[in-house]
Formats: sequence, C-alpha cells, structure tokens
Amino acid sequence: MRRLLYVLLAFLALGLAFSACDNGAPPNGSAVRNRDSLPVMVTYGVSKLISDSGVVRYKILSEEWLVFDRTHPPRQEFRKGVLLQRYDDRLNVDLYITADTAYWYNQSLWELRGRVRV
Repeated sequence: MRRLLYVLLAFLALGLAFSACDNGAPPNGSAVRNRDSLPVMVTYGVSKLISDSGVVRYKILSEEWLVFDRTHPPRQEFRKGVLLQRYDDRLNVDLYITADTAYWYNQSLWELRGRVRV
C-alpha cells in the first residue's frame, strides 16, 4: 500500500513539473529602431551635488532628469523645471538660477527656457 502511494506521488510530482514548463520563448517587446529619441536614463526627484577636489561647487534640483546619449550633440533635459545653485569656497550661494525647462549640452552649455530667474 505504501509503495503504491509513493508511486502515485511520484507521478503527480512529475506531472506537475512537466505542466509547469513552457516551451515558448520568454515574452519580449518589439525592437526599438530609433534609439536616438529615447533617453538612456530617466530619474525623478533629483538632487545632484557636483564637487571639485572634495568641495561642493554646484547643486542641481529637478523633478525629472532625462539623459540622451545618442543625440547629436548628447544632452540632458530637465523638462519639469530646474534649480541651479553655485557655491563659493565658504559654501555660500553666489549664483541662483531657476527655469521652467533646461537643456544641458556636453556638460558645458546650458539652454534655459520658460520663466528664467537669475
């Protein structure tokens, strides 16, 4: 009787194991053809500190930050507004900029749009 029970449990386990296997390929989305229109990184609630030799020089605050690496030139977008602060050697704010939209090209050129305050 016990042997019959073990055989039935073994067949049940094998049946469950084979029914759980899927022979199809894993689901994949369609290939992205135009990669230059998609950001490589999207970040929400950004608070970025930029330092030079261990001293904080800049602070960037934004609700949304998109990084495009395949555009010409590569750019970073702050579509939902940005707050930029520059600090002096004593960490006092010596420059304060806000804008509704900002574009940062090659980490050297800023384009500010909308309500810009300096």
